[in-house]
Amino acid sequence: TPLQAVPVPLEQLTLFPFDCSASHNAEKRSTPQGRLATGATVEEIEVVGDRLHYRLLPGQVGAGPATGWVSIALKDKPLLQKCATPQSTPLQAVPGRLATGATVEEIEVVGDRLHYRLLPGQVGAGPATGWVSIALKDKPLLQKCATPQSTPLQAVPGAPGLWETSAWSDEEGFGVGHQGLFEFMLKGLRKEAKAQAEELDAKYKKGEFPPCIYVERMMAAEVPKTGGLLLYSAVPITPELKADVDEKGGCKVIVVPNSEHSRHQGGWMQAYPEAVVVFHGGDDVKPMVEAAGAQACLLGSEAATKALQGFDHAVLDMGGFQEIVLCHQKTKSLFTSDSIYLGCADKEDPSGWKNHTAPEWTRLYFKAFMEKSPSHLPTYRCFLGPDQQKPIASTLPTILAWKPQRVLSSRSGKTSEGGAEDAKKILIGHWGWCKA
Repeated sequence: TPLQAVPVPLEQLTLFPFDCSASHNAEKRSTPQGRLATGATVEEIEVVGDRLHYRLLPGQVGAGPATGWVSIALKDKPLLQKCATPQSTPLQAVPGRLATGATVEEIEVVGDRLHYRLLPGQVGAGPATGWVSIALKDKPLLQKCATPQSTPLQAVPGAPGLWETSAWSDEEGFGVGHQGLFEFMLKGLRKEAKAQAEELDAKYKKGEFPPCIYVERMMAAEVPKTGGLLLYSAVPITPELKADVDEKGGCKVIVVPNSEHSRHQGGWMQAYPEAVVVFHGGDDVKPMVEAAGAQACLLGSEAATKALQGFDHAVLDMGGFQEIVLCHQKTKSLFTSDSIYLGCADKEDPSGWKNHTAPEWTRLYFKAFMEKSPSHLPTYRCFLGPDQQKPIASTLPTILAWKPQRVLSSRSGKTSEGGAEDAKKILIGHWGWCKA
């Protein structure tokens, strides 16, 4: 759909005098402090019972909170009335500007101007809503992008209380887009393999083949005692995924494993404002920690320790790039992100190779970066000096002591299936070469 169009029609409503400061079903819906002004015009997001989840239309300075929940009526007296949608909308300036690569949702188009809503999880990408020009002197300023493709939460065999899902999208906001990854892959290919990649690229540009894109995986585990789920390495939230999570008690904890897998927790945070978001304490995640505000906590803090009850955890420092690694104690399942690339102890088993949108891209990536690697890592991850290897060598025995039965990774194509021995070989195959 163009620019990920709004999935439901939006109503405009004008407000009668009322006070929206009182709470209603506070555990599910919180109302911002303050009150809407009489005559404020709002947009309907959803109606639950006698309550309206609203969004304040732009251009109403001092009209009240930008979003929240309000009562539709008070003692049979209506507090809201529907109003006609304006045939023309004033194009009002919004402070700030959208960043290059920001992904927005189309509300409406008037002439050559787009009324947009910024999709969640894009820290520092610009105003949450506003108007932008579609083109400047016939040069496009916006382009349509694919809606993220994702699978439902799927139970991990032999691991009760554990689920996983995968997602991908050909857009820079999701990660490395097709062109960036394709050009990167070409650097590692030679002759026939390079020609094959160029042929697939040509098919992609004709719309005949999937993009050269990483497929990311998110792990979900039942939280002991309190119930609900812990999400590790978030993928974009969708209505279907949210419904799956709600069925299992909602999201209680979000673990952001590293700075590379920190793009999509924002949407989950907005959907579950009570969720605790756990970060490691490295400098590279400081902007994300600040953006998470009161929901954020650092590994080692009292809040993080409480949130991670039932999980062993460690920080793997890979040449200055830090990653939180978890082990779900109940199922002995290891959660990893960029530290593990292959889901099989046998490096030549293609079922465990790094996940892409098509087997052809997966094979070409293996040929470019894995085939001649001395380990289970791609060649470009093997250039660590002695001092960079020491933190890994000191942390690996701790992870091995957890005796995981399976390894799940955001990068690999499958969850390992060979039990504790297979999991040990995967870990040693990736990092056993590092010396203390």
